[in-house]
Amino acid sequence: MFLRTVVIELLFLGHWRHAEATHAALDEAKIKTLCKIANQLTLMPAIVLSKANQIKKTQEAAQEASHLAQAAAAATSDVNTSTVFQATALQAANCAETAAAQYTKLTNDAQEVMLNGPKTAGHITEIADLLLKLSGGSSKWCLGTSSTKTTHTTVAQLGCPGIYVDTAPAATTTDPTLVTQTGFAGLTGTAHVSSGTGHTACYLLANGTSTIWGKTGPINVKLAADFLELTTQDEHGTETAKLAGLAAGATGGAFDPATTRPAEAF
Repeated sequence: MFLRTVVIELLFLGHWRHAEATHAALDEAKIKTLCKIANQLTLMPAIVLSKANQIKKTQEAAQEASHLAQAAAAATSDVNTSTVFQATALQAANCAETAAAQYTKLTNDAQEVMLNGPKTAGHITEIADLLLKLSGGSSKWCLGTSSTKTTHTTVAQLGCPGIYVDTAPAATTTDPTLVTQTGFAGLTGTAHVSSGTGHTACYLLANGTSTIWGKTGPINVKLAADFLELTTQDEHGTETAKLAGLAAGATGGAFDPATTRPAEAF
């Protein structure tokens, strides 16, 4: 719905406005990095399910061991042997109780992760899809390099999750080269390209009442679940785009305090 609204608004603005716009495009390499992070966020439900299954198997194995030990204790007439089996049964039962508590804690703690991980990935993917749709012209584009537009036509080619995912991903953990204990790897730096001609015709960094933002004066806008920050300007060359600086700063796998939406997502 968000993407449709934006595209319809662009169509109403008219092709002549698109042709005369003179603002920078977004760096394809940076958007690809953002897409990699989006893919990691879509794995959250699968990772939680994997960990839950591991705990469940541990609980079931401990329960079975406890039952077998109890049966063995009852089957022997030797007091010492029976005592050993009873102690084993008690330890196994305690292990099963611990696993059950871990399972409950995981399912409670993971609800927020399972909800917001894919949701955040969806916001990122929608913006990537929008940039692709605004780069269909032969000489004007919103995504590419300083000299050429992107050759990709789908978000999957950029490395983002598909707009519709019909097969649930399987994963037991995130990619340690992308999600580290200190932050999201690669999420830092300038995200716009600024030279030449074709890539200076993107509405996203244009400003004023006749453009997509519909507001005069410099304006800061955060997109893609706040992972991408744009500063629009009327004069070409002064507008900027940058990724959220989340490559470092987390301690023990978390930002504390998490003062931004990307930090909360991490």
